[in-house]
Amino acid sequence: MPSSKEVRDFERGIDLHPEWPRVICFGDSWFNYPVKLIDLNKQFERLYRKAFFYNESVLGRESSQLKKLRMRLQGLLQQYQFDVLLLSMGGNDVVGSELREFIKHSDEPQDFGTRSWRRIPSLINQHIHLASFENSLRYIASDYQQIIDLRNQISPDCEIVMHNYDYPWPDGKPYKLIGNKLAGPWIKPFMEEVGVNDFASQRIICSWLIDQFTETQRELLSRNRRVRCVDSRGLVTKVGEWDNEIHPKRAGFKRIAEVAWKPVLDPLLS
Repeated sequence: MPSSKEVRDFERGIDLHPEWPRVICFGDSWFNYPVKLIDLNKQFERLYRKAFFYNESVLGRESSQLKKLRMRLQGLLQQYQFDVLLLSMGGNDVVGSELREFIKHSDEPQDFGTRSWRRIPSLINQHIHLASFENSLRYIASDYQQIIDLRNQISPDCEIVMHNYDYPWPDGKPYKLIGNKLAGPWIKPFMEEVGVNDFASQRIICSWLIDQFTETQRELLSRNRRVRCVDSRGLVTKVGEWDNEIHPKRAGFKRIAEVAWKPVLDPLLS
């Protein structure tokens, strides 16, 4: 969330240049990565010097927590008349701490739920309880839809842009600050608890989960106007480009912003 100084600077800027686009970043650590100043919001500010960014994002938010801030978002949309709403939410629900809700041992029974999954790799069939994962996707879609509905009610001309993160790197590395562990690891411990011990298998499972999350976003796009999705999968592919299991380093965030986000944002902010 912005500091008092950042709010004052934002308000001073829009007073001086009312014609420049106004953007609100509403989401999680991919928009607000504490202390290191490398996240996507910082990349956007670098790429778009003639746009004003209001960063209402917090480390570790899950989509359900974002939903609880509905009234705050409503007030901000009414107060500042944003042109673009950038959303980063759902990643922690798919490959974060919520993973424990739907990962399973291979000998536990499977329930496929009601969703059409297309091809289900054998590792997924063995280790992801699909009905439980379907419920998680349903909740994520509902949380997104509530924010879209709020936009429709308060600021229907505001364009929404969401994204699908990248395929995570489940090597057990947590988020550290000055050598102290603050969060994570989010993936590797849960995988090993159910017998998925090798990195290649862990990454196959994580990638499939992100692919299903992407499909959920595409379904939202098909039902709503003025909503766009940035597909940033497969851009951060080396261990040295990851700060921990679910956050890239500066070069990774920079590549994602320039390769995946910029083509979507240019028509809105340039």
